[in-house]
Amino acid sequence: MPLVYPPKPTASDLTFAVVFFVVVNGALVAWGMRRVRAAHGVFRILFWLPPLPLILLTSKMSWDWLHDPTADNLWPIGMVIWAVPCGILELILRALQRNARRRAETNRAG
Repeated sequence: MPLVYPPKPTASDLTFAVVFFVVVNGALVAWGMRRVRAAHGVFRILFWLPPLPLILLTSKMSWDWLHDPTADNLWPIGMVIWAVPCGILELILRALQRNARRRAETNRAG
């Protein structure tokens, strides 16, 4: 049997790619929606910034896996590389929102 590159995806490869896409992107969208519901003003848009790169990354990985199951074989490292700055951005946005909320309360009280 001749070796073919890239290998043809099997049914389990396709199932994994689709399930990974649905589960991970569902969790990331839920993360964004949870923060957006609690936000006010411009923060309703800004809180979509942290999960957006991860949503795009998992979409790209799932697409690649549909065509070549050996693509993105180091995906956990890629997820960590992108998750750290996204988490830091989330913390910065939370601090900015907390500061804006305090400032608005101070302006209302004073």
